Amino acid sequence: MSTIATNGLIWTYACVPQRPTDIAFSISADGAIIRRWIDRENDLKAIARYRDDWDGLGTPAPDGKIVDAARQFLFKLRQQAADSPPFRISLSPNGSVCIEWQSKGFYLEAEFASENQVEWMQVIQGKDTTHWIESLGTEVRSDDWSHASQTAPVAAASVAGL
Repeated sequence: MSTIATNGLIWTYACVPQRPTDIAFSISADGAIIRRWIDRENDLKAIARYRDDWDGLGTPAPDGKIVDAARQFLFKLRQQAADSPPFRISLSPNGSVCIEWQSKGFYLEAEFASENQVEWMQVIQGKDTTHWIESLGTEVRSDDWSHASQTAPVAAASVAGL
């Protein structure tokens, strides 16, 4: 069995023993993308375990409802835009959970400051920074995400439906 990595996919193939010229192919998702999703899920699990003074500066433990809202969003995001895993997930000293996407000339941040809404910030090189707030709980539309590319992995987002 051999493996070839091309166009973000890992192709695994093997010669069929009866006819060595025949090749059977199977496709598996890009291992790097899967690894990033797992890492981000683990980031949220770690944040959920933080206790008071988690940063050594007396900061309170994160609100479990905010972490759960971010976790639900991440689950929906993986279903809606599997090829666009976040770049980073972090906890700020004010208790908000931040989910970030970044590529050359592009940055998008979803900040969960409460369990009921998400504050967005989008920076695209050469354009004005945009900010907006979305309430959680409306229906997710499949066209809310522009799938990944090298320069702008996510052009628009919605956290609706959580």
